[in-house]
Amino acid sequence: MTKDLKTGSEYFKFKHFSLRNSDSAFKVNTDGVLLAAWTTLEKGKSCLDIGTGSGVIALILSHKYPTINFSAIDIDPTSYNEAIYNFKLNQKPIKCFLDDFKSFRPKMKFDHFVSNPPYFKSSTLPSSEKKQVSKHQGILDMKNLWSGVSSLSKNDSKLSVIIPFDLNNEFDNYSKDYGFGLKRETRVFGKKNGDLVRVLKEYQNGYRAEVEMNSIHIRDKENGGYGKAYMELCKDLYLHF
Repeated sequence: MTKDLKTGSEYFKFKHFSLRNSDSAFKVNTDGVLLAAWTTLEKGKSCLDIGTGSGVIALILSHKYPTINFSAIDIDPTSYNEAIYNFKLNQKPIKCFLDDFKSFRPKMKFDHFVSNPPYFKSSTLPSSEKKQVSKHQGILDMKNLWSGVSSLSKNDSKLSVIIPFDLNNEFDNYSKDYGFGLKRETRVFGKKNGDLVRVLKEYQNGYRAEVEMNSIHIRDKENGGYGKAYMELCKDLYLHF
């Protein structure tokens, strides 16, 4: 984190861009960056970032896939304004909506959705963020997320998310209710031989074939303190990789 000398605002610096990270309800975190690094998109497609916060996921993906049409949505005005600022700062033509995803009904449908939803335990967060987590969980629960994705999907649309492992089965059950099948899953361990903490999941509308499964760990005593696969995944993003 660095301080802007003119405004005093905090900025988070990646290898290829920076973003202001001071006002959004949810700050830049490992989950969001990992999801963006892991997500794969197809050329010529459209993508919606649900609950964009500071816009970090949309910015990373727009760097990786410059020809894709990106949009973002957030219900929180402060987060929306910071995302708009960051998109302009990095000269990215990402359309941002200030709206409730439950009732969001644009004219277009999307090929891909990506979201780092607020489904983590608030006990692990700073007290300043706990109120926001509680608020957002009430607004965008699993059913509302899946219902919105389903209504805005094409026949083969995909959803990429990162969720706590203890919600894995529940999230899968909702995907089946809305006709989506699991296509890719990466289980994320906090450290080598440690606890399973997160799951990266990609679903596709109507998918019924084999699931691609693997795992990574974030921390490791070797490789500068990070897991080799994790560093490989994020090497184009973090300054210290």
